[in-house]
Amino acid sequence: MRHRTLLAIAAALSVSGYSSAAVTNWTGTNGTDWADDGNWDNLSPDANGDAVFSGVIANQPALGTGDTIRSLYVNSGDWTFSSDDGAGNNGLLRLDIDAGSPAYDMSISGGGMTRINANLGFAQNYTAADIFIDTGTTLVVNGNVAKPGNRDLKILGNGKLVVNGTIDNAYAVPTGAGNSGSYLFNGANAVTMNGPVIGDAESIGGLAPTFRIYQYTALTIDAGGTLSPGGDGSTLAVDGYDGGELISTLTVQSTSTTIRAGVTFNASARLQMDIGNALGDNDQIVIGFLTDDFRLNGAELALRNTGGFVDGTYTLITETLAGSDYTGTFGSVTLNGSPLDPANYTLNYEPTEVSITLVPEPTSLAMLVGLAIPLIQRRRA
Repeated sequence: MRHRTLLAIAAALSVSGYSSAAVTNWTGTNGTDWADDGNWDNLSPDANGDAVFSGVIANQPALGTGDTIRSLYVNSGDWTFSSDDGAGNNGLLRLDIDAGSPAYDMSISGGGMTRINANLGFAQNYTAADIFIDTGTTLVVNGNVAKPGNRDLKILGNGKLVVNGTIDNAYAVPTGAGNSGSYLFNGANAVTMNGPVIGDAESIGGLAPTFRIYQYTALTIDAGGTLSPGGDGSTLAVDGYDGGELISTLTVQSTSTTIRAGVTFNASARLQMDIGNALGDNDQIVIGFLTDDFRLNGAELALRNTGGFVDGTYTLITETLAGSDYTGTFGSVTLNGSPLDPANYTLNYEPTEVSITLVPEPTSLAMLVGLAIPLIQRRRA
């Protein structure tokens, strides 16, 4: 485990030439004001300071319009960083990266959920930023995330990241053991990613309209991993941040029409799609200028539906440009986690789209009786 205690942080700073005086622990003695020196055991942190949050403390920190520190370490669960400048503006927590920083610019561990109800930014060009989120721990950023210029934002560990604001430019999820978490992006902008691998029991999705795959890389959904437009309730269903069954259209594309990039599902991976209770109401993948393919490779098509569905054809995957292709087929189809009887569906693999024709099981028909008349009327209109 890469979790660092306060002593480990101090030792790292000492080795790098920094005094351990840069480390300061939140006490909340005087209340919630971040800038109040009395709420810290070693004065409030500045751009050279490493802020540490541990234990269970009643007074949670309240940020101002902009607070800059060198690193943030949360060593216990369920902290909330609020923001109130008195004018209703969203504050900013900014990490000023330098070569003397500890192992991570931000480390979130100890289980539970840490919430940053503010914007999160990283300063300093030409230096990559990294966020470590430990296993069993969720970080929710309810503001926007801005990475350092000219460098990636690296997301490490096996934890869960939820960004409900925008996240700009490229982020990287390094491959290899210990670095495969779950990610939910709910902002209204495109999310650019640099080669993430979504591992077993992990997921990626959200309400973001576009995933842009960076040069010569792929978004890889490994065995047991899930891609889910609109959110993934199976792995991020905590405290209402999972996106639920919101219907969403997700475009996947390369960052350039000349740079090779793609999406690859490995064996036993999963594409999770929500089906609503009206014909045509469903998640959808749109393949934009994806210079490599959207490779299904026998993945599971995992449908989710509550309240019954209307029989008919639902378009799941479409292509918008010549040369941007899906390849392969689904290996299995499930509905709400159980195998779907082949008698109740037909997968249609057309040259430029994949669709599914659904027929409700007899036990489901009763739920649709109330919908039958208005549906007939709409179809006749």
